[in-house]
Amino acid sequence: MSLIEVETAQPVLALTFDDGPDPERTPRVLDMLAEAGARATFFVIGQKVLRHADLARRIVAEGHEIGNHSFSHPYLVTQGDDAVLREVDLAQRAVFDVVGHQPVIFRAPHGRFTPHQKAMLHANRALPTIGWNVDPKDWRYPGETLIAERMIAGAAPGAILLAHDVNDQMLGALPETLAGILAQGLEFRTISALLGWPRWQDRQPLSLPEPALAASA
Repeated sequence: MSLIEVETAQPVLALTFDDGPDPERTPRVLDMLAEAGARATFFVIGQKVLRHADLARRIVAEGHEIGNHSFSHPYLVTQGDDAVLREVDLAQRAVFDVVGHQPVIFRAPHGRFTPHQKAMLHANRALPTIGWNVDPKDWRYPGETLIAERMIAGAAPGAILLAHDVNDQMLGALPETLAGILAQGLEFRTISALLGWPRWQDRQPLSLPEPALAASA
């Protein structure tokens, strides 16, 4: 299973953040989301979760969803099935060891993942691959104004917006982005909520792989 948007008549959409948690920027993102009353999904890197465990726990405590974004952020599209599963499994274990729950969704690093890999991952780990249909290209640093304009213009029911909570320009654009989208009458939901699933903490995928990951990894 894979998707880049959700078909819905409800005025809801998903804001997603990749590549964190970041000890300097993610707390600021969380503060802005809280002020706006918005929920988001954070596709985290397993290594960073282990380094910034308190921040990962804060993400969960404030009502957001955590998704799997691999353990070390490699180009998985060039790797075989065993290597892909190892990256996913290590990230699952890292998140579980820190917050007590496994992610139920996956996003490939750099968005690069073949149809075979998507099907293989879902068949072996019951994890759907989540893409996006709104990309403000904040990773190219086009400027805060343009990032906000692109996010607001792309906002629509069922949209999945890509952002990075490791990007200073995205942080600068976020207040205008949130205000502009809320002004359209749209509500920010987690990916699981957008799909109509139970809370991600209550909908667990397959058994965790072993062995457990050392916290020093």
